[in-house]
Amino acid sequence: MRVLAALLLLLIAPVALAQADFKAEGEKMRKELEAQRDRARKANTPAEWLALAEASRMPPVDIEMYRAELREQVERTYEKSPRMAVFREAASHLDPRALAALSANLRDPEVNAAMIRALRAAKRDDEAAAECRATFAWRTPADVPRVLEACKDCRTAPFSAAPGPATHSVFSQWFAAGGSTPYFHGLQRGIQDTDWLRRVRLHGIRQDMDLVITTNVARREPLGLVIGDPADDLPAVIAASAGIPYVAIAPGRARDPQLSAAPFRPLVAAPGPEARARLLLDAARRNGARRIALVVPEEGGDRAFADALERIAGADAVRVTYPAGRREHREDAKRVAATGANAVALLGPADESADWLPFLGRGLVLGSDELDPAGFHDQARRALEGAILVRARYTPADTLAWDESSAAAWAAGWVVGDALAHGADSPKSLDAALEARATEADAANRWLALPDAIAKVEVLRVRAGRLEILP
Repeated sequence: MRVLAALLLLLIAPVALAQADFKAEGEKMRKELEAQRDRARKANTPAEWLALAEASRMPPVDIEMYRAELREQVERTYEKSPRMAVFREAASHLDPRALAALSANLRDPEVNAAMIRALRAAKRDDEAAAECRATFAWRTPADVPRVLEACKDCRTAPFSAAPGPATHSVFSQWFAAGGSTPYFHGLQRGIQDTDWLRRVRLHGIRQDMDLVITTNVARREPLGLVIGDPADDLPAVIAASAGIPYVAIAPGRARDPQLSAAPFRPLVAAPGPEARARLLLDAARRNGARRIALVVPEEGGDRAFADALERIAGADAVRVTYPAGRREHREDAKRVAATGANAVALLGPADESADWLPFLGRGLVLGSDELDPAGFHDQARRALEGAILVRARYTPADTLAWDESSAAAWAAGWVVGDALAHGADSPKSLDAALEARATEADAANRWLALPDAIAKVEVLRVRAGRLEILP
């Protein structure tokens, strides 16, 4: 019997010690949290309250996944937790920006309730009401009584289609255009504050999954921004259906002009056709261009750029069209010569423009960086000597180590980071901040303008078969 008792003691002792250690550790954490709460009360600064909220937060339970008989038990456990009381006190001192940062990592009805109250206090009733509707789209009123209580004051708010700022956090972003490293570097350059940068959650949702699965995953996350490539329709569709901003790293497809008032047009992280046209025309005139022939295919080509050049140049420009895909341009070149132009802007696809070059005279050749001589045969490369081209993308001012796609991602990151740094705390306010940078727009796109100190649009000259920056 003594031997059996000794064996039982040997078995029980480690468990008892583990329980004691666990209890001691819990008591230590409780005291540390109370001390942090006391510091926050004394300092009463936004940073202290946010740090306390992050330290005291209890991960929310997916209550809808529980059996009905367990829901009430779970809610009672949460309600009685001292940790929950600390979190609620901290959350009550947070503004919408801090609450959006909390919501980026995981949906939480406690954050939803605090967000509704914070928006109401800021007189942003439309977004508060939108947050109520968004919360009840994924939770039932019975499961989130605190949210229901906060929403009672929103009954008189006017209807708004604005997304809920906690349900769709601007700090929760889906980069749906390949590798996100350049975007992150741009975001870092724009937001600058490392404390806020670490609160941004970048999603890399796999797009090679089943369409339905990808859609469900994206909708499950608290996404407040999508950055994508217009060649892929799904991210744009998800952004449009949620009403959240969509930043594109390339221009979207052209639409019928009658659809120019369509509500959803991507914000493109690239210089607009008018900005590029002004730069190219200024460089062309400084290099002797008096009259310019705009050579454009009947279908395709950079028509927005051609329209901008024609609009800005006025009487100094004349448009010459040709059948798309035509390879021989002897007669077309005669029509160009008849215009009296001493400069020719080739605005079709690169391969078609290469076919034009042998038939042109000695006039100045203009175009976009699609006419990079590196990709042309020897005869076309020689004909391009002295041509003046303008880039269709931004080059970040503090680095040149970017190719075409990564430069657009960097620019997208900077403009979003700058907006977050200057107070954008909801999809509505972020879209307004980005729209303020969209200095030009057309039927398909809104083009973002970046400050010269951050990014520039290079004008280039072809010299010895290579592109060099034109002073």
